[in-house]
Amino acid sequence: MRLSHLRSLVPTSIKSVIRESLGVAQLHTRLSEAENQLAVVKESLGPSRTPPTALPGITRELIAAQYLRGEGLEIGALHNPTKLPAGARVRYVDVAPIEVLRARFPEGGDRITVPDIVDNGEELGSVAASSQDFVIANHFLEHCEDPIGAMKNFIRVLKPGGIIFMAVPDKRFTFDSVRDVTTTEHAVEDHLKGPEVSRRAHYDEWLRVIDKKSGDELAHLTNLFVQDRVNIHFHVWTFDAMFELFSAARNRVGLPFDIKMAFLDPPCLEAVWVLEVTKPRD
Repeated sequence: MRLSHLRSLVPTSIKSVIRESLGVAQLHTRLSEAENQLAVVKESLGPSRTPPTALPGITRELIAAQYLRGEGLEIGALHNPTKLPAGARVRYVDVAPIEVLRARFPEGGDRITVPDIVDNGEELGSVAASSQDFVIANHFLEHCEDPIGAMKNFIRVLKPGGIIFMAVPDKRFTFDSVRDVTTTEHAVEDHLKGPEVSRRAHYDEWLRVIDKKSGDELAHLTNLFVQDRVNIHFHVWTFDAMFELFSAARNRVGLPFDIKMAFLDPPCLEAVWVLEVTKPRD
């Protein structure tokens, strides 16, 4: 799907600008610029999948400074929490307490962010509805068995006008490059039927394609992964495929949001997405 076909996702009036301040150059974000950037990326990738050079000066921090205000959550920050603009306040959410996280990720050591809330980031069951101004989920969506369901829960806890801030890896620039792109139909089916329908197939693919397992060893490890619910990249996308996923989440599933910004950053292996919740006020 061409990006030009997705203009309906973005209000025509959107012109996101970070104005020159304290030496920071202007950042103009328009969907047409994203389309031009993607064309350059496609042309430069070729068979070698060599990442092109990103536009200078645009970073997660700069984008966060434009869009994040008030009080919100960051899911799975670990040792790399998002730097927030002055005045913004965040509580950190992770699936386990700090002692477990440090044991699970010893390379992070004392740099791992202490969670304020221990909860499943896909569900956020302990967070009240319409209570947050923003949700940050960097390099998280690919770990979700039901990415559309996770987005639905982000929207549930956000206030009208709240912001979802996500950095999602583009598989072309990562170890996932050899894997097939997750189709939109697959993601929608995982949401409508439940992720358990495809869980075994996800583990089988991971073990075959990434870990190069086969035969009896593959079958044995797949059973263990299913039993232990091992955390992997269940889904992988390119920049185009991410647009298609969000289009389906909005137009087919009915999630209330608009895309405010999409920035492909190959040197950081990711695309940064800013989505604004459009659900009605109570």
